[in-house]
Amino acid sequence: MTEKKAYNTEAMLAMLNARQYTVFIAALDELLPIDAAEFFAELPHERVSVVFRLLKKDTAAAIFAEMENEMQEELIRGMTDREISRMLDDLFTDDAVDMLEEMPAGTVKRILQSAT
Repeated sequence: MTEKKAYNTEAMLAMLNARQYTVFIAALDELLPIDAAEFFAELPHERVSVVFRLLKKDTAAAIFAEMENEMQEELIRGMTDREISRMLDDLFTDDAVDMLEEMPAGTVKRILQSAT
């Protein structure tokens, strides 16, 4: 088993700013989901959803499960129903339940309407 790497915020931001998206995604894939979620917490709010959309579906679900509830809710507000459905498909059931327990009722209703 390969060991996951620590990340450097400045280096990751430099990749994004230089539009080196392939390199950025590869670097993000080398992180533990909890570390990747921490990186997202350090991003300016206006960039979070844009950068999150760059991720592969399974990577996005793993990182989403590790994010703080406020960031999860912010991302969900910016997602289409189809994007919500695809992400829910990749979340473990217990992660989905934990997320729903902390969300406001209106957000939960939208998520459940998007679920398959």
